[in-house]
Amino acid sequence: MPEMQLRELSFISRTDLAEDNILQPLLRRCPRMEKLEMAMMRQVYTLQHLSHALRENKLPRLRYFVIGWLGSNNFQEAFAEVLTHVKCGLDTFEFRSNPSGVVTQSLIQHHSPSLTSLDLECSIISVLTFSDLMAGLQNLRTLKASIRACMPHERYARNIPAPVKHWGCVDLRDLQLYLSAFDSAFSGSKWTESREKLCLDYVFSEVAKLTNLRALTIRGDLKDLYLDQHGYLAQLTDLKRLQVFDLAKISQNEFGKQEALWMVKNWPRLLKVYARDAPTIFKETLLEERPLVEVVNRE
Repeated sequence: MPEMQLRELSFISRTDLAEDNILQPLLRRCPRMEKLEMAMMRQVYTLQHLSHALRENKLPRLRYFVIGWLGSNNFQEAFAEVLTHVKCGLDTFEFRSNPSGVVTQSLIQHHSPSLTSLDLECSIISVLTFSDLMAGLQNLRTLKASIRACMPHERYARNIPAPVKHWGCVDLRDLQLYLSAFDSAFSGSKWTESREKLCLDYVFSEVAKLTNLRALTIRGDLKDLYLDQHGYLAQLTDLKRLQVFDLAKISQNEFGKQEALWMVKNWPRLLKVYARDAPTIFKETLLEERPLVEVVNRE
């Protein structure tokens, strides 16, 4: 049967009947499947059905999982149960919903030894959840994440601890971070001693330890990234193996000659810089000092 040879399946559910009549039977007839993408689940029963198929070893080769929006607690809990039954351990996981604590803990508990690539770019997670993941998933090599200092329901809560867990994934090679909702930390042109600043201090102090990093992407309007603001760039002197630096979607791009000279001095293996609307002086200085570096204006 053709489905017996199927290695990848991408399924978008339009109706409950599609899940009942197409997806659920397929999950028991694809023993070679390695990648499964479910963009949206309409029935929690479908996740329960997947959990049963995994428990019965019907999908022994599944290592790449993409899951779409899971809004309710019932769906999150059902998916956490799915994660407990992936026999060989996930290598790549993309989650397009905001992971609950039960999903986060299940991912760490059952897939830390195998997981090398995690994509949470379409999610928005608190820095506390991010801290747990980075401490627990020690074998990550590639990570995309959108994080906030605190989620909306946390913003006015009291006694929320600051993140203190050190990252375990010290061999990370490609890190892409979108830092959102940090703008309220500004008072004029300087950071206030706010929760947002404490969280940003934490994130960059841990990034600074990733000495095997090859590619770093920072997204967000962060004035304190720049040297002339005594910013966080100065903390990243030990990223000696960095080859690609991406400043995508930073609207307040203040990079100039000082930053270009700093990169030349501290990042000896730098080959490419993505800098949207970078000033001419930044490009000219960087290319004069390091002619092999490519500066790309990303739209």
